[in-house]
Amino acid sequence: MLTGLEQGVFPRTDKAGEDLEEERRLFYVGATRAMDELYLCSCAVRRMYGRTQEMFPSPFLYEADSAALRVIGNAPAGFGSAENQPKSNPAPRAFQKNKTSSDGNWTLGQRVFNDDQGYGFVSRFDETEDGPLVLVRFENGRETRFLSPAQNAKFLKIGGDV
Repeated sequence: MLTGLEQGVFPRTDKAGEDLEEERRLFYVGATRAMDELYLCSCAVRRMYGRTQEMFPSPFLYEADSAALRVIGNAPAGFGSAENQPKSNPAPRAFQKNKTSSDGNWTLGQRVFNDDQGYGFVSRFDETEDGPLVLVRFENGRETRFLSPAQNAKFLKIGGDV
């Protein structure tokens, strides 16, 4: 069982470059040591340092092959598909929205690369009168919001959804 798979916990927010790659290697080693079953756990809310805060899933979860996983509980935004959601629990906010932006440029979970921030994924978009407002979460824990028509060229799309 690998627990604490949230941004800021694993990987820690102060990790970047080679340190982040070492954290990724540790995740891989931990996952490949499982004999029969592997449980990957992340929580939506955690109490840390005396305060309760919303948590976001570790970017490492999005690198795992979602077709090989069975989701128990609510899947993180952009992870897997709505079919993986248990029937007894409502789908998370991201699965209740459109999965593709109105301009057709973005899908939830789409991996992207930015020269300044590195790798990330589209975690949300909201429609505005100026076009889709896209939220990207990066592996370094940072987030960026941008209007799709204005910033589309600054983000390289990597493969398909995570």
